[in-house]
Amino acid sequence: MKRRICILLLVAILGMFAFKIAFDPYAKISRYVNHNEGNLRASCDFYLEQNHVNRADTEIDVMGIYGGEHKIVQFFYSGKGIAPAGIYYGFYYSPDDIPVPYCNGNEELTMVSEVEWTWENVGDNGGRIRKIQDNWYYYEAWF
Repeated sequence: MKRRICILLLVAILGMFAFKIAFDPYAKISRYVNHNEGNLRASCDFYLEQNHVNRADTEIDVMGIYGGEHKIVQFFYSGKGIAPAGIYYGFYYSPDDIPVPYCNGNEELTMVSEVEWTWENVGDNGGRIRKIQDNWYYYEAWF
């Protein structure tokens, strides 16, 4: 009986781990960026050089170039809901390797760890930034 319980617990734990890997936005986005980093970087460098984005270049939505001193090229990956109860997931390329809030807004980032930051805006608007690798950041933004 104890052996069955242990096996069931192990299967449940493995199932939760597999579910998180399959459906966690950060895991999906970081896999995508790591797998396509070379092509993504070349596209972003071209966009920044031209100061224009061609939205048809990639299989995911290139939102645009944002910022002044520390420009980023931001991508939309997925989202659910609509404002005022929506959450958006994506990533951005920062050639200066500087973390910034969603769309490089004026909100101040609060460091949570060496690789994660949060930001807040009016009301319950806010977000989270997490470093994927050098020059690449994951974002969540809720409105």
